[in-house]
Amino acid sequence: MDRTKIRKDPRAILWVAANRSALTAIAEQCKCTPQFVGYVLYSQRRSKDGKIERLLRELGAPVKG
Repeated sequence: MDRTKIRKDPRAILWVAANRSALTAIAEQCKCTPQFVGYVLYSQRRSKDGKIERLLRELGAPVKG
């Protein structure tokens, strides 16, 4: 079985490093886990209502879609 690694956007990685508490703050606001917010940031998942994507964009995160 060939497992391909999901490539993360380098801009998103740098944004997370510069905004260390942002994922946790958004997770608390949306009542989910910081891990899920990270999945949304790296375009591996989508939030049902688009709220997480909107909050990430408002903070300047490079969110696709």
